Formats: sequence, structure tokens, C-alpha cells
Amino acid sequence: MESQQVPIAGRVRPIFHKDYHCPIVSCDGRKFSKFHQYMRHWRKFHTRTSSVLPCTACVDYSSKTRMELREHLCHHHHFTMFAAKRTADGTTRRTLMNPRYMSPGLHIPPIKEEVYITEEIVGVVEVGDNIPRDMDTDMVEQDGKLVLVVKNQN
Repeated sequence: MESQQVPIAGRVRPIFHKDYHCPIVSCDGRKFSKFHQYMRHWRKFHTRTSSVLPCTACVDYSSKTRMELREHLCHHHHFTMFAAKRTADGTTRRTLMNPRYMSPGLHIPPIKEEVYITEEIVGVVEVGDNIPRDMDTDMVEQDGKLVLVVKNQN
């Protein structure tokens, strides 16, 4: 598949597609079928620094998310859920140099392929006093317009 590109700030930014390969030579052309997998790879290997939340109870552990830190505090240090949440929420992020960093050179990460929606919303019917939320309804096209049809509740 031919690579499409989008101009951005004087450089050309590639558009992600299935079987996209990392253009960095040191990555040996590894392929990615999903955009989020490639972006995780980019953050892991092609970003100079990473942000972590260090454990306040031990020196060996740090996590990427507050949820992981809360789980660590509960399982390894026997904090209550409330105490773990309070501790994790009060923890300050530390920026560390990425030991796995591989310079991307002039390459920049791709953008996700855009999806264009061609449908046009003709009108919106709001749920109000006259149409209960639990009433059985259907959206139907009549004379080129979308109409909300309320089914008879006999």
C-alpha cells in the first residue's frame, strides 16, 4: 500500500494504515496493524523522556497511571482503597530519561486515518414531557426528512 502524507508545519506527516511499519532504521521495519499499538511503540522507543508516578512507600516501583499506583499500594503495602486513592492522587509525577530511546531523526508520528461522515442531521427530537424515555420509537425517513415515530402502546 502506498503511503499517504499530510503536510503539517512545513513537514509531511504520514497517515497511518494497516501494516504500517516504523520508519526508524533501528526498529528494523516492525509492522503495526493498529494505530494505538504504533503510538505505544512511539512513546516507548522514540520519546526522550517519560512521566512516572513513584511509589511513596518503596523506592523500586513507579507506574504510568494513578490506577496502577493505587493497585500497587493496596496489594504490596496493604493500604486501604481510600488511603491508596488519597496517596496516589497526591503523588507528583517525575520526568525520567527514557533508557530505551532511539532517535526518530526527522520522522514524526503518523496521524490516524480520518473518517468522513457523509450523513447530514436533518433534525433532532428532544425527549420531553410529551415523549417518555421508555416509549418505543423509531427514526424513519419521510419525504427526505428524519421523523421520530412513536409506536402505539396498546
